[in-house]
Amino acid sequence: MSFKYYNPGYPNLFDTAGGTSVTDTALSRTGVSFWQASSSLQSIKFKSIPQEIFCKFDFFLHYDEQSDTDYDIYVRTSWPYSGVAISKTNRYSKLIAYVSGDDTQIISTRDEFEFQNTTHLIRNQVNSIFFHFKLSDDAGTYELYANGMKLKESTGRVSLQSSPYLTFASTKAVAPLSGIILSDTAFDRRESILRLPTSGIETDMKANEDGTYTASAAGQTLLQTVDAAAMVDAYGGASKVTGFLTVAYPAYRTEDGKCLIT
Repeated sequence: MSFKYYNPGYPNLFDTAGGTSVTDTALSRTGVSFWQASSSLQSIKFKSIPQEIFCKFDFFLHYDEQSDTDYDIYVRTSWPYSGVAISKTNRYSKLIAYVSGDDTQIISTRDEFEFQNTTHLIRNQVNSIFFHFKLSDDAGTYELYANGMKLKESTGRVSLQSSPYLTFASTKAVAPLSGIILSDTAFDRRESILRLPTSGIETDMKANEDGTYTASAAGQTLLQTVDAAAMVDAYGGASKVTGFLTVAYPAYRTEDGKCLIT
């Protein structure tokens, strides 16, 4: 098995429903994100047990001293858990690494500078987490990075149950998830999903007043051109484009199957 899954931040690209979209450019590098409160939702179901998992995701680390904005974020497999958790209470921020059901509290503190210096995560900004684990009863590997900095590396037992899945959950809209890259083969930890600027549209579809376009016949096209100059200004001239991802949201299919957009 070999796969690579991309999700800019749309909950309906998961295997199970339950997430809620958030459209706020301040909370995501892609402009879209989501939250779903249940940590038991089987967001991604694996058809067979992958021997390695590489996962990167973005999240907004919201922090204030109000208890009504407390939340938990879980990105982890089914039991025995492997992955990561972030939580916020009215005075504390916490980061936990899960390896085969055992949890290691990397830090729990009310001090902003201690939290940032220990985890390299910045409150009230979009942050990136990357983790990798390789299965083995005695020689498994677990790695955890935050914003490119290594936080944890361990070896030993790393196992999954017979029907594993990966959950992506955030219990509050103020701390949504986005920019997910998931694979069973290694990829560059610097790789990210970003919204690309375009310089124009050519189409034979109907242009609507709200900026959307409506197709009315088979074979119609919509061509968008990437604005290379704007992309360099936004992300830097040393950036490397590894691919383009096109998402139609929401996906659409007629009952007779004659018309579909995915």
